[in-house]
Amino acid sequence: GALTEQLIVHGPLTVIEIEERFCNDLSVRFPELKIINQDVRQVDLSELGPDLLVFGNLPYSFSTDIIFHLVRNRAFVSRAVLMLQREFAERMAASPGGKDYGVLSISCQIAADVTLGGVISGDSFHPRTEVESRLVELKFHKNDRFKIDDVTWFKRVVSAAFMMRRKMIRNSLRAANLVPIEELDKALSLAKINPMARPETVSIEEFAGLASILGDIKARLAIA
Repeated sequence: GALTEQLIVHGPLTVIEIEERFCNDLSVRFPELKIINQDVRQVDLSELGPDLLVFGNLPYSFSTDIIFHLVRNRAFVSRAVLMLQREFAERMAASPGGKDYGVLSISCQIAADVTLGGVISGDSFHPRTEVESRLVELKFHKNDRFKIDDVTWFKRVVSAAFMMRRKMIRNSLRAANLVPIEELDKALSLAKINPMARPETVSIEEFAGLASILGDIKARLAIA
């Protein structure tokens, strides 16, 4: 309840807590608090209202699941301020060209502006943790930053590209067998992506263009 205590003075607050014992403690300390005793990953955020502002010290073992849950529900979430393991937060905000840039970076940044905040040392926790934490802010867009006709297909292309992230993007996508190799070569050329580039050097905009071209090719081949 440490975070709850700081936030509740600013207005009506809803908390989501999976542990029933903690919910009982919170209800005693903050009688005016609305408490949902549930796994946040299963909560229908649309039922809480529009333009939600989400705060959380997320359980690090479920960070990926919770972040993707927020991304899927961004129509109802305007902003999220979260504390996460430092390396995870930095992967969310990573730019093309570095080792941290990957599927998580792209998935977050097509949906939100991602801004890193301060680093929190393990000494700030009781008991002390062995890892550092970091704040991160997501300001969600109602629509994707780039034109993406089929989000599921886009994510499949990106995931395939990073399946072997140290390989050339041509080889990674070839192994995924999304389209015949000669069509893949045409698609990379049309998207102006060097087939020998590594996936971590390809921008989100370039991935969006490539996914669109590959989608058109796949549809054409299916019709044929």
